Amino acid sequence: MRHLYRGGVLVACLVVCFAIAGGAAAAPSIPVSVAASVDSFTSDIGCCVEPTLGDPYTVVVPRLGRLTAVADLDVCGDSCEPDGQTIFSIQFTAPAGGMFILIGAAGSGSLNDLSGSGTWSVLRTGPFAPTGRFANIAGSGTWSAAVTLLGPHVDPNGPPGTDSILTLSVAGTLTLRGR
Repeated sequence: MRHLYRGGVLVACLVVCFAIAGGAAAAPSIPVSVAASVDSFTSDIGCCVEPTLGDPYTVVVPRLGRLTAVADLDVCGDSCEPDGQTIFSIQFTAPAGGMFILIGAAGSGSLNDLSGSGTWSVLRTGPFAPTGRFANIAGSGTWSAAVTLLGPHVDPNGPPGTDSILTLSVAGTLTLRGR
C-alpha cells in the first residue's frame, strides 16, 4: 500500500510539473492598438518613391510599457520596383534600448494618393531584427496609414520635400516568448 501511495504522489507531482511547464511555454498574447497623427516629412527619392517619416512619439503597450515609436510610409508609383507597392513600418524602442519593428506592405501604390493598408508582422531577421528584451517577440495584425501634405505636392523637379501629417492605425497581437 505504501508503494502505491508513493507512486500516486509521484504521478501527481509529474502532472503538476507538466502543467506548469506547458503554461510557461505558451506565451501570453499582448494586444496592440496604436492610433496617431504625427508630424512628418514627405520627400522625393527619384521619380517614383515618396517616403514619409514621422516624428518620434510615445505609446504605451500593455506588458511592454512606454515605448518610443517612429513610423514610415513609403509609396512607390506604378513605374517603380516593386511595382506600385506601399510599404509601412513602425519601430518601437524601449527606454533601455531594446527595439522591434512591425512591417507590412500593400500591393498597390499611387503618388497621387499617399496612403495604404494591409497586414503587418514583426521583422525577425537582418540588421533590424528585434533586440534586447524584445529579441524573441513575434506577432501580426493590420495597419492603415495616410499622409496629408501641408505644403506643395512633392515633385521630382521641385523642392526636396514638404512638411506633412502621417495618420496611422495599427492593431493586432504580439507574443513575447522566454529566452
